[in-house]
Amino acid sequence: MKTLTRYLPWALLALFVIEIVAVFVPKSDKGFHVREFGSLPVLLNGRVQPFDSVGRSSLLQLRGTGDVPLEEIPSWQFWHHAKKLSASAWLLEVLIRPEQANERPIFLIHHPELLRTLGLDEQGVDRSGLRYYTFDQVEPHAGEIEDLASQFEGIEDKVRTPYQRQVLKLRSALVLYQRLQLSLQPPGTTDLAVMLADFERAAPAGAAALRARRAGQNFDAGALSRFTVLGNGFLEIANSALPRIVPPLDPQTSRDAWVDFGTGVMNSVKLGAMHPAIPYLAAIASGYR
Repeated sequence: MKTLTRYLPWALLALFVIEIVAVFVPKSDKGFHVREFGSLPVLLNGRVQPFDSVGRSSLLQLRGTGDVPLEEIPSWQFWHHAKKLSASAWLLEVLIRPEQANERPIFLIHHPELLRTLGLDEQGVDRSGLRYYTFDQVEPHAGEIEDLASQFEGIEDKVRTPYQRQVLKLRSALVLYQRLQLSLQPPGTTDLAVMLADFERAAPAGAAALRARRAGQNFDAGALSRFTVLGNGFLEIANSALPRIVPPLDPQTSRDAWVDFGTGVMNSVKLGAMHPAIPYLAAIASGYR
């Protein structure tokens, strides 16, 4: 009995240390190389950073955490590690599987008056007294949120009420999320690599038909239509994308030379060649999809 009493504190300490180590030791990817994707560089806010940092900073703005909990574990079950979606894995979903990402509770809305105004007070997921909502739950109220925010954006922040700040924060969160979703592939895309290949095939004849039409000459309407339909999808990305994910070919070039995916694709028409990073990014999207 004395021996047990002597060694029990050390055994408990060893168990605690093992638990701490288990939390911080990187987990190996099973299946998709999510961590490798997260290490790929992009340009955002004038700084070259990995995809993982983009995902983490975005989640902090949206829900106040750097990952997405997938289950709720009572605090007393300290030995049970709750499953979580890492920032990189979440960003992959947002970029490539939006219908799945739209079901994740990542919008933090805690002001009761705003919840009542939007009719969301009976919805959402309650975690430790905080309420989280999915994009599918919030998006139907986007117009109302925009109308409310437009009333308060001219007010100095120091005199805004907590309600007004929450409205403006929610509007910014929606814009951030929607821009992230339009940073790689057009809405409704099921195979970006195939779409990109179709665009490459259609571009020469389509661009020639566009030039002919602008010059008032006869043109191939079918070629122009195919080129326009595919090109419009990439133009939507060019107009909305948040991070610039296509680097300059010359590493000595200014950071201003980084472009978003849509712009990179459309630039290939006038340059006559596709940037080598673009098909690789498309292959990642199609593989993960």
